[in-house]
Amino acid sequence: MDFGRAWRGGQQQLWLLARALEPLGWRSLIITPAADLAARWRAVGFEALSPAAARRRLRRADAVHVHDGRALGWALLARLGRRAPPLVASRRVAFPLRPLAAAKWRRAQRVLAVSEFVRRDLLRAGVAGERVAVVFDAVDPASLPNAAAARRHTRQALGMAPEELCLACVSALTPEKGVGDLIAALPLLSDLHPRLLLAGEGPLRGALQSEAERQGVATQLIWAQGRCGIPEAVAAADIFVLPSRQEGLGSSILLARALERAVVATAVGGVPELVASGADGLLAPPADPPALAAAIRLAAADPAQRQGWIAAGTASLRARFTPAVMAAATAAAYEAVLAPPAPVQ
Repeated sequence: MDFGRAWRGGQQQLWLLARALEPLGWRSLIITPAADLAARWRAVGFEALSPAAARRRLRRADAVHVHDGRALGWALLARLGRRAPPLVASRRVAFPLRPLAAAKWRRAQRVLAVSEFVRRDLLRAGVAGERVAVVFDAVDPASLPNAAAARRHTRQALGMAPEELCLACVSALTPEKGVGDLIAALPLLSDLHPRLLLAGEGPLRGALQSEAERQGVATQLIWAQGRCGIPEAVAAADIFVLPSRQEGLGSSILLARALERAVVATAVGGVPELVASGADGLLAPPADPPALAAAIRLAAADPAQRQGWIAAGTASLRARFTPAVMAAATAAAYEAVLAPPAPVQ
């Protein structure tokens, strides 16, 4: 069950998970209130129903896996007074849990946290430690374009020269994502003449465009929507930048690594679990445009160092962040909630 209204990072992760669960013997029925997303799920080969249409099917499921807080609330209400299958809940966001919301998460038989940072937040909210497991996001390089070819074609399509310094940022345009901090960092890099390729939509787009004009960097911005896909935008860049102020994990970093791009990010939430600063990327403090600019400048100055970060990040990606690893950990949670209780000694 996923109650998101747009196809963003969480929906991409659910798609990777549902595909990787199939070889393990799990068949997925997707429940979404968004008719356009239901159609998209059907187009990629999955059965998808609205919550109202799925009520009877829920009772016949082996397990119900909810992927956001709204879906969790709906699932708990649907269970009242009825025999219901075990409930597994995934938590991907870094927002602190308030008491009423925390009570919902304590009702799930298993909670899958997207990072150790999120796991600790769940424990502080009173979710029993034995019910919480960390299941990291994943990326499937086989589903992505060839990085070198995509870089070449995308730069040509966007009118960028091969040697121009290009930064890419994949992010929802919402306050916690810190895209305004990245725009504020651009004037501090004026001698490098970087282009900034932004892939994402959200309510702050107009305000961010106005801020870029105020800062005198509007001509450096390239909005990817309608001009290239998200993977192509990342591939076109020299450096991928994630300037978030809050982040459950930062799965767009995995996309950047799969496309062999160096990463500069902010040290928030679960991001330090992905990036070891100086070893496979650079971290800057959040909400600090000068520090972010300094990290970008350092990354831009040393192409050989960037290649070292890329090699280290690629090795980590292959070992820890594949759909198969994610699906195996998730299936283990399903099997745990389905196992009969241990006999009392």
